[in-house]
Amino acid sequence: LLCVLPLSAIPAEAARADLAEEAGEAMKKACSYLIDEVSCNGGFVWYYLPDFSRRWGELEATPTMIWLQDPGTAGVGNMLLDAYEATGDEFYYSAAEKVGAALIHAQLDCGGWNYVYDFSGRDSLIRWYDTVGASAWRLEEFQEFMDNATFDDGCTVCCTRMLLRLYQEKFDPKYRPAIDKALDFVLKSQYPSGGWPQRWPLRDNYSSCITLNDSVTQDAAALMLEAYGMFGDIRYRESAMRAMYLTILLQQGQPYAGWSDQYSVEDLRPAAARTYEPRSVNPATTVSMIRQMMEYYRLTGDTRFLSGIPAAIGFLESLRLPESEVER
Repeated sequence: LLCVLPLSAIPAEAARADLAEEAGEAMKKACSYLIDEVSCNGGFVWYYLPDFSRRWGELEATPTMIWLQDPGTAGVGNMLLDAYEATGDEFYYSAAEKVGAALIHAQLDCGGWNYVYDFSGRDSLIRWYDTVGASAWRLEEFQEFMDNATFDDGCTVCCTRMLLRLYQEKFDPKYRPAIDKALDFVLKSQYPSGGWPQRWPLRDNYSSCITLNDSVTQDAAALMLEAYGMFGDIRYRESAMRAMYLTILLQQGQPYAGWSDQYSVEDLRPAAARTYEPRSVNPATTVSMIRQMMEYYRLTGDTRFLSGIPAAIGFLESLRLPESEVER
């Protein structure tokens, strides 16, 4: 047995080495295809027909458009950085740099990002909004060209995070201007109360409300903590703390002790958004905020973040359907 066991391990080790080599080759082949064949100047949308005759992000896109919100351009960039960190192969870092260049090119003057960017220029993008966007049933955020940046669906946050990761790999100073511009955008767009609007600069519509929907304020606060950890700028920590403590105030009283998707800036009361989103307390948002409050407690040790959770759970339990209406 002492002689046989080492010999029996050799085929298994060889098989693992072969599998690792095959996986590495497949990964590089896929990433090369993404960069060389699929991307538009380093950027991506979400879906493509095999012959590239049509492509989509959240809506159908033109060949010169890229999608900034995940799982688009920033998502591909993060995947490439994951591959670089796993392998140390400079090919993946170089590919991630091309994605970073696309993000920087698409960054708006205000410092944030819109959902989409068109390399054919502003007029081409406006035509898309006037045709495809204007026809987007339900997706009212695309029915008008607003010419400002958005926090919705993590758009500006995910782009900033990808650039932060790219910078952190080698601390290449060429990425600092775009990163600093993005972080200044997050600081400037924050309300004194601590929340963030969905879009900035502000427009006279629901996008100016303090927004929890799609984790707008929560993600912006997390980004500020991440930036504080990287750069040590006390402004970022203060920004995150204001947002975190605001969420305590945004919880509603009994019997609807949950959280809304958005709030009016003046009185912090629940507000309506798109035409099918009335002023209300949202159970799904309440669930995510309960988890968020527990995370804030873990970060700070402040029990005030826990104090409203029992009432929030009571609110959720009050919504339970009777068993007669539940299909098994």
